[in-house]
Amino acid sequence: MSNPIYRNLLAADAFPRAYARVKGGAILQPLSTGFEVLWTASILSHYEKEINNYLNLKAAYSSAYLGSDFSSATNILDQIEDEFGLSLWLTNAR
Repeated sequence: MSNPIYRNLLAADAFPRAYARVKGGAILQPLSTGFEVLWTASILSHYEKEINNYLNLKAAYSSAYLGSDFSSATNILDQIEDEFGLSLWLTNAR
């Protein structure tokens, strides 16, 4: 997303660096399922590069972990945290 103002409006803290910032946003009025899917897709489309990179790292982590290469798995988790901040998934994986 090239416009930082627009990006801030959609996802002000998409990659939080502190656990205090990992939280849900305001609860909005429910809309039709079709509109909800369209809204979600429009936001996610701005993060296509980041999502693909995360999925590649997550697959590498799973492969290392399942292969008992815990040193590599830990390094990949560190890389995920450096690039994407904290998340509930990251906390559980550690």
